[in-house]
Amino acid sequence: MKKLLVSALVLGMIVVSGCAGDDPTDPQGDLPIVQDLAIGTASAGNSIVLTWSTVQDVDGYRIYFRETTGGTWGEVGDVATTTFTHTATVAGYYTVLAYEGDNTSEGYSAEVNTLPNIVTTTYTIYDNYAPADYHSGFIFGPTGGQTGFASEESFEQDIYAYDLSKGDSEVWLFSGAYGQFGNGNPTYMADPAGTYGYCNQYGTGTWYESYQLYSSDSAVFCALPFSGGNVIYVKMYSLAIAPEPQSQNGTMVSFQYEYQDMDNVTVFTSNY
Repeated sequence: MKKLLVSALVLGMIVVSGCAGDDPTDPQGDLPIVQDLAIGTASAGNSIVLTWSTVQDVDGYRIYFRETTGGTWGEVGDVATTTFTHTATVAGYYTVLAYEGDNTSEGYSAEVNTLPNIVTTTYTIYDNYAPADYHSGFIFGPTGGQTGFASEESFEQDIYAYDLSKGDSEVWLFSGAYGQFGNGNPTYMADPAGTYGYCNQYGTGTWYESYQLYSSDSAVFCALPFSGGNVIYVKMYSLAIAPEPQSQNGTMVSFQYEYQDMDNVTVFTSNY
């Protein structure tokens, strides 16, 4: 269990469910192809709202999902209306097929997806016992990040690495707006608890302003609140926590990350 340096925010849990259904065969019908499939702005957390335009004189629509472009389609919904909400456990792709009896659209709709930006650069930040010229702060960008000195007022970090006591191998991630170098942006962190494809929304579940990292940790979710109530979510993954070799007591944290640039949406790939 993570140690709390500050009080955690504990609220309700989001109920989630996986994908279901069979992989569709190639359409054999002559109904029009569904147009204007889109991810609705009402999407939040792992509740993904899909909308599309009406196809006249049909019985309904089947909605399909797959995690990757080469993956297997699975049916996740069958509705008579032109909207559907999917409770997703991972980011991926959607398509829709109209049907009337045994007749179907002549082809699938254009796909839409909820994939985050996957930043494959490996970044490293260092705690306060590493050499003074090593960066401890980090700013998450949509397509790339930036390290810097958390102690500098001009560097408005999202997170920074910090050690509470000298002479041990522990290291914490601090919110950029918390602690000794809290001149940056507020960020809150959550334990994946073995689930890497989505996280709870900030305000539900347990989120921390300071989060202790262990050598066994492989990922951590981050929530970045913005003015107006919107939140952007990030997943740090491929974590590596190790002693910093140039100092006696320093610790370094290396990672890659995924940046979900849809406001308030919390789905990611299954990377960890």
